[in-house]
Amino acid sequence: MSVALQCPQCQAPISANTKKCEYCQSEIFVNSVAYLSTKDSGVISRYLSSYQTLLNENPRNLEANVGVGVCFLIRGLYQEAQPYFVMATKNLFRIFLKLMLQKLRSPYVSLYSSVARNFSTAYDTFLTN
Repeated sequence: MSVALQCPQCQAPISANTKKCEYCQSEIFVNSVAYLSTKDSGVISRYLSSYQTLLNENPRNLEANVGVGVCFLIRGLYQEAQPYFVMATKNLFRIFLKLMLQKLRSPYVSLYSSVARNFSTAYDTFLTN
């Protein structure tokens, strides 16, 4: 299922893998508070809406999780930002582990799901303590 996305700045149509709007040249995925801190609340709301649309389609979308977290930080909603950064961190580790194991090109690739599952459990335990 593909969702219709718009640039959060100019609202031109974009695809899910677009990094920069071809019309207004604004960044689609932000990863810093500095970039959004110069934007008004309407633009931040559009970024947040765009990221949440992507997360509805794929809750593990790394860039969308970071983007939602950054939007919440800008708004001073620190508790709301935390789960999105946690999910992004978990996903980043999964991506790293998968790439590392693929690079090995060995029978160890089958260990990926076991290691990732154990990491998630350990990470969740760490966060609750």
